[in-house]
Amino acid sequence: MAEEKKHTTKKNSFKELERLQAEQYKKNTDAVGSRVKGSLGTIGLISEIVELYFSRIVDVFLKLSAAPETPINNVEKEEEE
Repeated sequence: MAEEKKHTTKKNSFKELERLQAEQYKKNTDAVGSRVKGSLGTIGLISEIVELYFSRIVDVFLKLSAAPETPINNVEKEEEE
């Protein structure tokens, strides 16, 4: 009888291992999910900045790189009109 009690109180180590692996998998997937969400947030912020300001920055650089009109050019334009 003592042997029967021994066998009934033994834990199934494979079930325990499976439970531990399931808990660890859940923790790992939660950690990966939070990192992915953080990365997507950063990418979203960068894309919004590019979308809002890129066209304006291009215009500013184009205006800065354009040759300024000289008074001589202005006089020639007035004469042509």
